[in-house]
Parts: sequence; structure tokens; C-alpha cells
Amino acid sequence: MSETLVVGGSGYIGRHMRKVLPEFTYLSSSDMNILSRKSVMEYLDGKDVGLCIILAAAISYDRTADITKEPFLTNVAGLDILLSELKKRDVKIIYFSSMTVYSPDNSGATDENGLIAPMHGYGLSKLYAEQMLRFHNMPTAVLRIPGVYGGDRHGGYIHNAVRKISSGEPFEPDFTNMGYWCTIHIDDLLHMLISFIHTYTYEKRYEIFNFSYGEDTDPLATAIFIKKFLKSESDIRHIGSYSKFYLTSGRLDNGCRPLMRYYDRLSKYIREIA
Repeated sequence: MSETLVVGGSGYIGRHMRKVLPEFTYLSSSDMNILSRKSVMEYLDGKDVGLCIILAAAISYDRTADITKEPFLTNVAGLDILLSELKKRDVKIIYFSSMTVYSPDNSGATDENGLIAPMHGYGLSKLYAEQMLRFHNMPTAVLRIPGVYGGDRHGGYIHNAVRKISSGEPFEPDFTNMGYWCTIHIDDLLHMLISFIHTYTYEKRYEIFNFSYGEDTDPLATAIFIKKFLKSESDIRHIGSYSKFYLTSGRLDNGCRPLMRYYDRLSKYIREIA
């Protein structure tokens, strides 16, 4: 039986994926350095790989676009090396992209044809990566995801909101140039991924899917919900405006829906950590 590789398997999503999909092979940079063609070739030599799930990514919210530095080195140049070697072995690809490829000028429900205009280097590097995948012309599914919360992550907008609001502290999020925040719980993301792996047929050579709840995930409404749920007296005052768009999920098969709806999952998470 062919092997499934998870590249970037030591990161946040990879650590949790390992718990529900232990049969896969999880690689960190110490196992295979995608910036080194020699390292990639040596690792893949003699292996029968059928599917590669690519999580590996460098993250930077710098608003510059120096393609000689990170995140472009890993997300674009390293990806090119990896794909060129996988292509020789007729491997199928699942690539984790990001909602940061979309413009914050999108409004409301945003599908895969939404306005593309990244607001920082990370989003731009992910957009370049998507085009690199198309260029290599391999059987590829690109999954655009929002930020992820839950599990062993003790940070991010939702975690910080629950902690501060539960203690009665003022919660003053700065929405200036926000554009990207955690809206999907790791358990729901992985449930969707498992269903996707089992049902997707790669009938098209290259496809893009939003991986999301498909519901309005307004950050201010989320903070207000947390306050009401906790019956807190915390004062919520936000700074700056924010992008009022959220990802649809209409292109996904019905079997690839999250385990829970957005606010049901949020309620469960609040009870767990508050």
C-alpha cells in the first residue's frame, strides 16, 4: 500500500492530525528539508508515496514582499523543490493554503471566486504557492482555511477573548488591518479533512476549496457572544474597523461538513477553558 506523507507534521495542525490519523508518516524539517533538493531526493528515494499533505509553511505578517526571504523561501521556493520531486512519482497533493489570499475588501459570504488581493507577505506567498501547484500540473486539491484554534493552542483571538472576558477584564481587540483570525476549531478542521481524503476523487487536475463553517464569523459578534455566554461584565471596546467577510463552503461534499456549527463549537470551547 502506498504511503501518505504529511510535510510539516510537527506544527500545530500536524501534531493534532497525528492523533486522529496515526497511520500517516509525519515529517519535520529534520526528516526532510524542502529547501534542499538533495534532502528531498534522499528521503523519497525508494518510497512509494501516493498522497502528500503539505502543511509546511513559514508565517510572516510583514507587509513587505521580499521574495528572497521568508515566507517566500519555504512557501514558494521550497514548495517548488518538493513538487518537482513528487511529480516524478505521480503523487496526489492536498495543500493547505489560507484565507489570507483573499482581499479584505470582500464583504459577506466569500466563495472561491472572491476578490484575490493579499494584504501581507504571508498571504502573497500562499497565492504564489497556489500558482506553483497549478504550474506543476499534478492532481491537486487546495484547501483555503481560516485561522485555527483549540487543542493545545493557548493563544489567538478566540482564546484571548475567552480568557479576558471570563475574568471580567476589559477586552479591547485591535481590528486595524486584521483581515485574518482564528475561526475554525482544530477538531472540526480535522473531521472535514478526514472526510475529504476519503471522498475526493481528483476528477479535475486542480481544484480550490474553502474549508470553513460556511457561516458568518464576525469577530466583534463573537466577542459579544462570549460575554453573554459567560454573563460577564467585561467591557468590550474594539479599535479600528475590520473585514466583514467569511468563507463559504458550498463547493464541499455534504460529508465534509464540520462536526459542529460555529457557535455550538464556540460554546463547547468556552466551557472547556473558561
